[in-house]
Amino acid sequence: MVFAVTGTGRVSQGILEVLEMLPHVKVEPDNLEKYLEDNKNEKSAQKKIVISIFTAKDLVEPKNADDKFNKQEYYDQPNKYRSKFHKYLPFVSWLVHGIYWEPKYPRVLTKKDLKQAHETGKNRLMGVCDISADYEGSIEFTSEFTSIEEPFLVWDCINQEFKRKIADAD
Repeated sequence: MVFAVTGTGRVSQGILEVLEMLPHVKVEPDNLEKYLEDNKNEKSAQKKIVISIFTAKDLVEPKNADDKFNKQEYYDQPNKYRSKFHKYLPFVSWLVHGIYWEPKYPRVLTKKDLKQAHETGKNRLMGVCDISADYEGSIEFTSEFTSIEEPFLVWDCINQEFKRKIADAD
């Protein structure tokens, strides 16, 4: 299981504190594909979760393919950047999202990107824990929220709607 943790702030540090209680290995986002391929038959690797920490450079890329990621430019002119998280969907099992977001920044995961990954068989994602919980924010389909009575929601990326009960998602 690969856990993608977004950000490096206090929320993300709390996420890591919990995940690091489990047997784990940390792998850089750009090394996920190779790590998974190299360790797919390794029994010891199958007994550990994989934690991959995604910072801004891992979540977005310049719209102009000739440009390199520049963190300050991204913060100053986010309109020059687009999300690239969808490229990791074939490798990530769980997205644990805890970054600050404003509408001027690209979304981390759009409905369209998730649907396209699912339709092309390039989606390994089993769940999203959106701690930031920005309504239709950086995780675009975050438009309903859980409660103690209903602690889980299932997003149907094909029909673009939530299923109220897990049994409805079959």
